[in-house]
Amino acid sequence: MYWPSYGLELGRRLRILRIMRGLTQERLAELSGYSRNQISNLERNQNRTQHSSNPSMKMIYSLARALHVPPLVLLPRAERLVLARCDSGASTELAVKATWPETAQDVSRFSMSYLVGDAPSTEVRESPPFDLHLVRPDGLADDEWVSLIDAAATLSASEQKILEVLDKLEKREIKDQEEPGDR
Repeated sequence: MYWPSYGLELGRRLRILRIMRGLTQERLAELSGYSRNQISNLERNQNRTQHSSNPSMKMIYSLARALHVPPLVLLPRAERLVLARCDSGASTELAVKATWPETAQDVSRFSMSYLVGDAPSTEVRESPPFDLHLVRPDGLADDEWVSLIDAAATLSASEQKILEVLDKLEKREIKDQEEPGDR
């Protein structure tokens, strides 16, 4: 098995999830119990000897807990057979499938109170606070964002209503900005 191809995909997934949650590498390090350098190296698929990263199961589970995601979301090809080389674009149908994201909360940013490093503690909460609306993280490819948007379809009726109100307010702000001379 060619591990660097799997390590590269794991690092890409970690970075996407970290950005999606609005976390810095430093804050993710605090929440997971690892150093910022370890997070950075994992995202770049390098270790201190310039070889491919090779995280322990403990590290993967700690990161998953800090990101509030199932561990398999971090693992490349977790729902598929392991191949000699990780091909993230390949689609192999297997009987076992995992469903994630299940709700809009699964792809929402953490609230600002959780993102700030001087929060009451660095302990990971069982259910951290989330921002209500979805924000497309910088650096997220179109195909990755589309799969995250699909999660919005699972919003509750009250969450949908709040999003509608926020959307109307945003449109009103844009309209007000476009017509400054009309007043």
